[in-house]
Amino acid sequence: MKPRRRSFTNLDHSAALVSGFRYAFATGAALMLAAVVLLAVMIRERHVARINAEEAAPVTV
Repeated sequence: MKPRRRSFTNLDHSAALVSGFRYAFATGAALMLAAVVLLAVMIRERHVARINAEEAAPVTV
């Protein structure tokens, strides 16, 4: 008995081409969210104070 072959329709072919991008996008979004959380946890008041002090310095052009 020969195995049955399934022919791809255009919809199946399109879905096969883009199915991995959904997982890649979700992974990228999760990594960005983790980076924001890590930044919020790791930043300290002294870092913010130093940034604010640098902004107050006059800039000559």
